[in-house]
Amino acid sequence: MAFLPEYSPHVFVSYSHIDDEPFNGTRWVTEFHKNLVQRIQVYVGATVSVWRDPKLGGSDVFPQEIEKQVRGSAVLVSIISPGYVHSEWCRRELDTFLQAAEAHGGVHLGSKRRIVKVVKTPVKVAEVPQMLQELNGHVFFREERDTGRFREFLLDTGGEARQKYEAAIDDIAQEVKTIFELLDSGTSAAPAAAVSTGVPIFLAHTSSDLYDKRLFLKRELQARGYQIFPRKDEMPPLDESGLEALRADLDQCKLSVHLLGSRYGIIPEGMESSIVELQYTMAEQRKDSTLTRIVWIPPDLAGVQDRQLKFLDAVRNHDVGGGAVEVLENSIEDLKTFLNDRLNPKPAAAKSKAPSAPVAADTSEEGHQPLRVYLIHDPRDTDAIQPLQNYLFDHGIQVYLPSFEGDPDQIREDHKENLLVSDVVLIWWGAANAAWVNSKTRDFAKLKAWGRTEPFRATAVLIANPPNAQKNTFRCLDAKVIKLPEDFTGEILSPLLGDLENGARA
Repeated sequence: MAFLPEYSPHVFVSYSHIDDEPFNGTRWVTEFHKNLVQRIQVYVGATVSVWRDPKLGGSDVFPQEIEKQVRGSAVLVSIISPGYVHSEWCRRELDTFLQAAEAHGGVHLGSKRRIVKVVKTPVKVAEVPQMLQELNGHVFFREERDTGRFREFLLDTGGEARQKYEAAIDDIAQEVKTIFELLDSGTSAAPAAAVSTGVPIFLAHTSSDLYDKRLFLKRELQARGYQIFPRKDEMPPLDESGLEALRADLDQCKLSVHLLGSRYGIIPEGMESSIVELQYTMAEQRKDSTLTRIVWIPPDLAGVQDRQLKFLDAVRNHDVGGGAVEVLENSIEDLKTFLNDRLNPKPAAAKSKAPSAPVAADTSEEGHQPLRVYLIHDPRDTDAIQPLQNYLFDHGIQVYLPSFEGDPDQIREDHKENLLVSDVVLIWWGAANAAWVNSKTRDFAKLKAWGRTEPFRATAVLIANPPNAQKNTFRCLDAKVIKLPEDFTGEILSPLLGDLENGARA
């Protein structure tokens, strides 16, 4: 083997024998071991030695063979469960591995460690050894939607659960491969604090339906060098002590990101609210004003639990506290782009171009700039807005329309640029839902950060067909609300645009 010839075995699996007792014909650790070996060998392209104590019993004496295998290992994989945290042998294996690692350069490899944490079943954070508390974990269970109980992926008969199990195994195999490469390259050790040096971000725990989305976002942010909190990240806290640890992590951050799905989430012991709502409340209650909350809600949520629906409505209406908060309802890729824009603003020189509309070709008879109107609409309303678009052009008004084709980043940049250069913004609310129109009006609050220094000369939400209850009760302080009649013609906008149009030509 070309890598790690001095280590034997390459991986030591530390586990409680209780977790390998057969259940419905399956030995959990045995199956995990077999699957992990297969995936690691695929990634390294060679035979890999993964060792565990196969005995289902034994004396109280720590066997010399186990000590030998632990001390010679390159990587320790600890399978966390209630049985693990109450096992003296498992703690002994961890301590022995740490002692051996310190004698050979330490357990740290840059920002990584030679320990991989696997969370088989939920355990209170305080019961986990301190060294393992500090590690992110690979979770092998889900929260049951209706009961709040946990189901292990491997024992769940659903196809989705099996996919999650296999994805977690694959993640561990890739992490082990990375550790092998760092060891093989002689990467120098670093202290535990030497992790990412970027902006600290609190990525709040979410309900189980968004676990994959949160994991995706976490990896993307970590890959860009950001510090992600909470550090004790394998699962939401189940008691008050865990909540205090979350609060301490939140206090270190300038930005918190909250993913809200269709499920209300776990309610910790002694609490009345879910961990999802509690984290949002913690962020809202920060005593200083330096924390910005970013809330992401997947578009077109279905099957939303009643209590979660009330929470979502409160968040959308900003009825859950003050402070800076932005609510996004778009794709996870759009959220990633938004965060990247927020965390990496354009240089000041680029912003200086935006205070007013750029010089364009002379189109008015007196040589003055035409009025510029950004007409925002859903793609389903392209035909419906045509009479209004024609009316504006016929009156010498330049109309900008949103882009719907191309790269998502380019579409968003085009939207921002239209907002920066326009004099008037009209939002046509026809086929889209309330979340869509809310997201468009919230963009008004972002304009200063995007580089606009002058207010719009006018803004309006044009409520068109089809009618619905939300349109009947819609109110907005950032824009005039105009309900269009069925026989709408552009003349209805004359009171709004007339003075502005004349002023543009004066």
